[in-house]
Amino acid sequence: MMALPEIKSVADLKGKTVGVTRFGSSTDFALRYLMQKHGFNADKDVTILQLGGMPELAAALSKRLIVAAPLSAPTHIRARAAGAQPLLDMAKAGVYFPHTAVITRRAYLKTNRETALNFFRGYSEGLQRFVQDKTAAKKIIQKYTRDTAEDIIEATYQYAVDYVVRPPYPNRDGIVETLKLSQNPEAKKADPDHFIDASVVKTLDDQGFFRQIGMQK
Repeated sequence: MMALPEIKSVADLKGKTVGVTRFGSSTDFALRYLMQKHGFNADKDVTILQLGGMPELAAALSKRLIVAAPLSAPTHIRARAAGAQPLLDMAKAGVYFPHTAVITRRAYLKTNRETALNFFRGYSEGLQRFVQDKTAAKKIIQKYTRDTAEDIIEATYQYAVDYVVRPPYPNRDGIVETLKLSQNPEAKKADPDHFIDASVVKTLDDQGFFRQIGMQK
């Protein structure tokens, strides 16, 4: 959570304008969770602007259109260069959220299990190569982001190393938090385990696949 220098605490956000990428997104979740934990109501105590993307959030901070926004690497570096300061590191707050997830239908998994296994084999081998070969990984990041700034490339790489789950087991706590904050009344009664299937990853784990490629829990 990045904020303008005059914002020293979450309490300072009250009555101010803050930004998120999209309503219902991970940035929206982070903002609402933060406000809730500090006794505020995000719908009443702040004005939330939906700005579209991370670069737009950083730009809005630099133009002082908002006073704070949740940002992830590497965009937080752009915001810092514009004068914003970290207000809170959500990644260290013990909060889980499925920022990015692999999703499929149960019917597809039932009839195409070997395809799912192969997908996770390839994904995991690529992720392990990414972690072990930093030079190659940073070249790939530069190719697809089209960014040449070394601090941005480094931050993007480090973000993946620090936070991308290895082996890729789904996180139940993230589903629990999502259901808690959902505006759908049915979400409050939903079983988190209904949304998770760890059987494919567990099969590979039991076969020793992750150990074979050097990926440890």
